[in-house]
Amino acid sequence: MKQYVALWLLIVKGLLLPAQLYDAQWVLGYNTSVVDFRDLDTVKTYTIPTNNYFSITNTSICNSSGNLLFYTNGISICTPNDTLPNGSGLSPSSYTTSLNCCGLNIPQAALFIPKPGSSRYYYLFHFTNDSLSIGRPGTLYYTLLDTSGNNGIGQVVEKNIPLLSGIALREGGMTACKHANGRDYWLIIGSYNTNTFYKFLITPNNIEGPFTQSIGPIFPKPYDPAYSKFSQGGSKFATGIAVGPIIVMDFDRCSGYFSNPHTFFHVAYVELIPAYLLMTHGASVNFVKRVLV
Repeated sequence: MKQYVALWLLIVKGLLLPAQLYDAQWVLGYNTSVVDFRDLDTVKTYTIPTNNYFSITNTSICNSSGNLLFYTNGISICTPNDTLPNGSGLSPSSYTTSLNCCGLNIPQAALFIPKPGSSRYYYLFHFTNDSLSIGRPGTLYYTLLDTSGNNGIGQVVEKNIPLLSGIALREGGMTACKHANGRDYWLIIGSYNTNTFYKFLITPNNIEGPFTQSIGPIFPKPYDPAYSKFSQGGSKFATGIAVGPIIVMDFDRCSGYFSNPHTFFHVAYVELIPAYLLMTHGASVNFVKRVLV
C-alpha cells in the first residue's frame, strides 16, 4: 500500500504549478494534519489546532503563494488557527446537523475557487443531502470569503446563497477548471438519475449559468456517488463511481461544451448487473479491470 501512496504523492507534486499554488497544502485527518507540497523536492506534514474533523468531504485553499487560507469539512470553514467567525452552519439541513461531530461524508461536496481578478475574495461552493426523500443534494450553495476582513483573520461576506435549487444532484462529483482565457473558471456538477451536467462560469463580475448539457450514460441508482476530475490542461474530463460506469469526455474550455464521450465499466459492476449493460449499451461496451490495492 505504501508504494501506491508514494506514487500518488509524486503525481500530485507533478501537477502543482509554481505560479499559482492554490492547492499547495491539503488539510486532512482527525488530528488535523496538513500535507505541504510547496517544496517540490520534499513533501512535509504538520498539525494545526482544530475541532473541524473530517469524514469524506474535504477541501482547502491557499493564496497564490501557497500559504494556507481556509479549509472545510462541508459544515464549518476554518482558518489555520480556528473556526472562521460566522463560518459554521454551511448547507443547512437535518442531514448536515446529524454529522456535526465529524463532517459530511459526501465526496467532492465542497470546493474553493479564487474569485477571478481578485487576490482578496474566495468562493466556496458546497452542498449536502438536503433532499431527504431521495437522499441526494437538492441545493447548490456558494459562500463568499474576504481574506482581508476582520483585521486579516478572514470574514464571511455571504453565506449559503442558493445557486441552484429544486433539482436533485448527484451525491458528489463537483469539480472545476480554468476557462481558456486563463482568468475565469468553469464549475461542473451532474444531476441525479439523468445524464445532465450543470455548468457555471465564474467571472470577476458574477456567476453565470446554469448551462446544461445531457451527454453520456445515466448513473444507475443507487450507485451514483460521484468522483470527477479534469486533466491538468482542462481538455479532458472524467467522472465515475466506485462501482459502475466511468465517462471520459473532451472539454472545450472556451464554450464549456463536452464532446466525444467514452464509457467504461468496472468488471465487478458487469458481474453485478450484466443485464443492465446489455440492454443499455449492447455488445460494444469497453471494460476496465478494477485494480485492487
